[in-house]
Amino acid sequence: MGDAVKSLLAKRQESIFSNLQQAQKRATEIEHVYLDAQKNFKKASDEVIEIDFQAKESIQQQEKQYQNQIMTDLQKYKTTNASTIYYQQQKIQKQISQKIIDFAIQKVHQKFPKSLNSNVQKSVNTLSIQLWYRNP
Repeated sequence: MGDAVKSLLAKRQESIFSNLQQAQKRATEIEHVYLDAQKNFKKASDEVIEIDFQAKESIQQQEKQYQNQIMTDLQKYKTTNASTIYYQQQKIQKQISQKIIDFAIQKVHQKFPKSLNSNVQKSVNTLSIQLWYRNP
């Protein structure tokens, strides 16, 4: 019986040793998988940080572009507004001048309802020309 027990113990020892080797092999494989997972996590984390940095940088550049565009548009608006006001003033001044001229002609026609004779007309024209050359 001693040999049978020795044989049984040897087989049991072999089985335990084999199980330990398999467990050690699985532990090594799991450790490699864990290390790979850590590397992948670190890589993904670095990519997230880089994407976040690029997004913030892009947003800042867009904000600067928007500010520049707003300033450009505001300057164009001011220039256009000033030009519009100037041209409106010129138009109003011309309208007022025309109304004054029309009123003056109307008054002249009221004062001189009939045509002037040629001598009087010639004198008025000469006087007008002389006054115009003095005050151009």
